[in-house]
Amino acid sequence: VLLIRRPPRSTRLKTLFPYTTLFRSVADRLVEAGIKSIMSFAPIVLAVPDGVDLRAVDLAAELQILGFHLHRTRLTDAARDAVGGEWTPEAGV
Repeated sequence: VLLIRRPPRSTRLKTLFPYTTLFRSVADRLVEAGIKSIMSFAPIVLAVPDGVDLRAVDLAAELQILGFHLHRTRLTDAARDAVGGEWTPEAGV
């Protein structure tokens, strides 16, 4: 696992530009080291050569999906409690 630590808040710029080069160079170094699968949490598009699998994970989108499912589950539970345990999403209101 390779973690990239952010600089202190006082030295951060308001863009990802300084990190873009860093993210790409880390990916290049991983490929040069013979790594064949990379999971990227970087908020940029990385290019890797053929034969290297790249899985880009958008944490913001994943958290949004989890929040949606949690909210839907709570609504379903509340509806089931309101009708005495007989309600299902498929049955409707």
